[in-house]
Amino acid sequence: MDDNQIWCVGECMSYCVNKHCQETPVQPTSCEQSCGRRHMEGQGGPNFVDYSMCMAGCTTVPVGPDSTIGKMAANSMNVTTTNMVGCKVNLRSVDPSTGGYGPAFCSMENGTSCTATTDFIAVVADGTGRYDAGDPFDQWWGDESWKDAQETLELHQGSNPEYIEYVKPKPTAMLVAPLAMKVTTINMVGCKVNLRSVDPSTGGYGPAFCSMENGTSCTATTDFIAVVADGTGRYDAGDPFDQWWGDESWKDAQETLELHQGSNPEYIEYVKPK
Repeated sequence: MDDNQIWCVGECMSYCVNKHCQETPVQPTSCEQSCGRRHMEGQGGPNFVDYSMCMAGCTTVPVGPDSTIGKMAANSMNVTTTNMVGCKVNLRSVDPSTGGYGPAFCSMENGTSCTATTDFIAVVADGTGRYDAGDPFDQWWGDESWKDAQETLELHQGSNPEYIEYVKPKPTAMLVAPLAMKVTTINMVGCKVNLRSVDPSTGGYGPAFCSMENGTSCTATTDFIAVVADGTGRYDAGDPFDQWWGDESWKDAQETLELHQGSNPEYIEYVKPK
């Protein structure tokens, strides 16, 4: 598996470097161009795994010790179709040399799927042939690489009621959780220090939510101020964290700070470790 992953990463890096960084890009073969067009560009891309699997079909060199990717891409077409037409649909085999239809090899109720490993056409399954996909898969695909296609397609009712459309599903965007503030403070003041919550809209201090003996640490996920923990308030950090930080990005801050006694004995200083 490690070799297959290396192949995937290497092929995608090569594509990006050649396309975006080379003054004189290397001219890809027609097979390689087809892989890039289908899996790295337009609505279908970038899809790194499918691209690398497709690229494995452009070489006779085995990929990895068990040649898993190479076998999958080079030896057989694997196209999954999902029926979203609204009625039962059959996949019928097609002779790509003549365009002649063969028998149905898979039937799909609405919302179900079939996998094709040979040329096919999607046809409404009421026996009338009242509408189909217009083109067999090989013609829709557009070049000889259909024989190695690794693809997932949705079948939709076309705007023309006589046709079924092959549609590539839109890539699902990866959801990246927004960063939440996480600030770790290390007490190097020389005495016990508290972190007190602060209301950033008013600057008002709230209760202490963490106490640190000298040399220990606390983590804050909300606005705060560091205050000596003897109850007198005799000295603190002067500014709450949000004011010290300086802009609204304090809310997403990911930081580690040391708390030091300032040269002015009335203040604690926030110091970024060297």
